[in-house]
Amino acid sequence: LAALVKKCENLDFMFLTKRAGNVEKLLKVMFPEGAPANLWIGATIVNQEEADRDIVKLLKAKSACGFPVAFLSMEPLLGPVSLTGLKYKEEGAKLRLNALTAEIWVENSESAAGYANEADGVAKLDWVIVGGETGVEARPMHINWARSLRNQCVRSGTPFLFKQWGNWFPYGEMDASGAMNSVTRGEKP
Repeated sequence: LAALVKKCENLDFMFLTKRAGNVEKLLKVMFPEGAPANLWIGATIVNQEEADRDIVKLLKAKSACGFPVAFLSMEPLLGPVSLTGLKYKEEGAKLRLNALTAEIWVENSESAAGYANEADGVAKLDWVIVGGETGVEARPMHINWARSLRNQCVRSGTPFLFKQWGNWFPYGEMDASGAMNSVTRGEKP
């Protein structure tokens, strides 16, 4: 696979993982001379717990390996997520990270501690994709969860893609095919 990525330099390859902690190690084996410019790496994040656990790992791998685009696939989005106050370090003072700007600050502090850079071992996110769940057992996504992520991205200038509602979409809203939802879940069959 590494040979194909290098050979097809005019094609962008998007690798998506649920195990962001393995990215740096894997890429150093696949691309010992450094990640090629056509390799984008993304992590699947569905809730705040996964965001706090995995996004910093993805961003540190971006800094260490040099791939140009780090993105999130937040599909299915199963709860509200803040990308602007992730747990960064717990040593001594508790540090927080804005994954959209790479700003780091001390928790419970009014002022920013500074901006992350390559020396800090963290980069920023380049793209956020959001979507609902599909399938027989699909769980609904609340419209405000998607709007919140969109608003966070807009404030930082980070590209945002709302991919789909999934099986459930809010009353009064339209799906990708143009169908209007005229009943709410649980109230009418």
